[in-house]
Amino acid sequence: GRVETRDGAATLEGAPTGRLMPDAPGGPVVLVSRLFMALPEASRDHALAETIAHELLGHLLYMRGAQRDGLSAFPYHRDDEVRARLIGALVVLESGGTPRHAPDPSDVPATYRALARRNPHYALGLSTAEMADPAGAYAARRDELRAETRDAATRLTADEAQRLSACLEALEDAAGPGGAALRETIRREAGEPFYRALEDETRALTARLAGSAAASDE
Repeated sequence: GRVETRDGAATLEGAPTGRLMPDAPGGPVVLVSRLFMALPEASRDHALAETIAHELLGHLLYMRGAQRDGLSAFPYHRDDEVRARLIGALVVLESGGTPRHAPDPSDVPATYRALARRNPHYALGLSTAEMADPAGAYAARRDELRAETRDAATRLTADEAQRLSACLEALEDAAGPGGAALRETIRREAGEPFYRALEDETRALTARLAGSAAASDE
């Protein structure tokens, strides 16, 4: 893969981040924001390394494996993102830096919960067990976010309210008639060994992160 620096819509606005373009002409590209250059020099290299590892060793590696196995539901598995975050965090932590986006290895469910409320794509991420009944999983999460939005409406910032609204809209679509084809694809692939291997690796990486974090604190 290649790394290119871009401004504008190719990366998320307002923050130093990156985006994978897996099918770019000439091979995969990680687009990184020029905002990385504004970070303190002491942390810039680690921040870039975390982002590039996240995209290439995290997302791209398993994406290619899913394509090889003819699996199209991989982007809807919640560990697509969590595993990538673990990879990026480990690359930085084990080279002596401080990760920017490390999941808490002592509370992985909190990471899944937070991501499901961060953006519409993450909101649709399912565990392997949930993939066996995506209709039920999406309906339950939709109802949970509906209640959350209603109960917390007066306490949400404008950004939080916008994020929850977008996530809820995605879940409404996925749980409704228009999401039937997606749900069937997910359900059909739920028993594939690929997804169990993905979860096994995510658990192993979580344990490794916990060990590395403990060692760095000593």
